[in-house]
Amino acid sequence: MNAVSAAAADSAILRTVLGTLETIILGKPGQIRLCVACLMARGFAELDWDDVTEYAPAVVTALAMPLTFSIANGIAFGFITYAAVKLLSGRFAEAGPSMLALAALFVVKYAFF
Repeated sequence: MNAVSAAAADSAILRTVLGTLETIILGKPGQIRLCVACLMARGFAELDWDDVTEYAPAVVTALAMPLTFSIANGIAFGFITYAAVKLLSGRFAEAGPSMLALAALFVVKYAFF
């Protein structure tokens, strides 16, 4: 094998290895979302399904993630829904000030940015 064919073979191997690594690292957002969804599905068994103020935010969060293509947006919508449902049901003491502050920040983020 001459030097040119050896260099071409090394280059082809390197391209294959780098392409595979790129696919593994960068090309798997769907699989990551599926893994997060499976982890979240376990938590649905522990929800209080008799209390709408507890299960509605979880359902909104789970539905918003694939519909917005973003785990962060899904979680943000969950925070907003949790605070809104607690406020509208008159049980705002259960939400706590930090939850209300985070929900307000998310509302500002989505309303103005």
